Amino acid sequence: MKHLKVITAFIGFCILSSNCNQASTDKSMEAKSDSSGVMTTNADPAQLKKEIQEMENAWATADNAGDTNALAAFYADDAKSLSNNKPMLE
Repeated sequence: MKHLKVITAFIGFCILSSNCNQASTDKSMEAKSDSSGVMTTNADPAQLKKEIQEMENAWATADNAGDTNALAAFYADDAKSLSNNKPMLE
């Protein structure tokens, strides 16, 4: 379970850091696509922080309750888990 918490924290950090590097005067949540087809948003960092904290709280609640179905819902159907010196889990 320790690895799952680290992965969640890393994903949250990536979301926040990628959004903080975008220069924009538009503060709406409108999604835009760049030339490579990657979707980006000009989201409010405070709102993103709130949403990430809510997801972390939901994760912690499910983890503390031992609710594996709720924890699995945080992952995509095709998620893969990589650990040091261990085979990939699919």
